[in-house]
Amino acid sequence: MSPVEFLSLFVPASLALNFYPGPNNVFALSNAARHGLEASLRASLGRQLAYGGLVAALALGLGALVLRSPGVFLALRLAAALFLVFIGLRLWLRSAPRPVAVDGWSREPAGRLFRDEFTVAFLNPK
Repeated sequence: MSPVEFLSLFVPASLALNFYPGPNNVFALSNAARHGLEASLRASLGRQLAYGGLVAALALGLGALVLRSPGVFLALRLAAALFLVFIGLRLWLRSAPRPVAVDGWSREPAGRLFRDEFTVAFLNPK
């Protein structure tokens, strides 16, 4: 398969996975509801950085290594699933969302939103 053929299959498939309504997109929607669209869009850069890191790790052979070690794969999946449950419970148990400021900017630190988006995307057991 040529690189052009590979990319013609890979790019649409990866876009479809990114738009699938999983934990990453639910978390992004929650950020938008709590902190406004602009803060959510800035935070989504953390998700994109995580995706880039995962693609790079797979390109360097991490996927092949994990496939050869079923125990490691199971441990990674369980740890990631537990983290996502933790994030979900944390969101659920939070107080009511604070309204977005009149000027449209969130009062939430941008670094924290970025970090949370990165962590959820990086640990999402896709």
